[in-house]
Amino acid sequence: MLSDGSILLTADDVARVLNCSQSMAYRLMQDGSIPAVRLGRAVRVRPQDLDEFIQSRLSKGTHTGGIG
Repeated sequence: MLSDGSILLTADDVARVLNCSQSMAYRLMQDGSIPAVRLGRAVRVRPQDLDEFIQSRLSKGTHTGGIG
């Protein structure tokens, strides 16, 4: 449950976070790479699921915690 006060993210939100197109965000949700909640025709993502997706794709041994 969303008792931590978090909101569900739209495909546009996901695309902004990942710096990708909205269609790529939808594709990642459709193929199950990012777990999604379906509400009729609307598709939403829990912030923690997006965080887990990002963490699972960090290159091991090259992450320094910052950019540059």
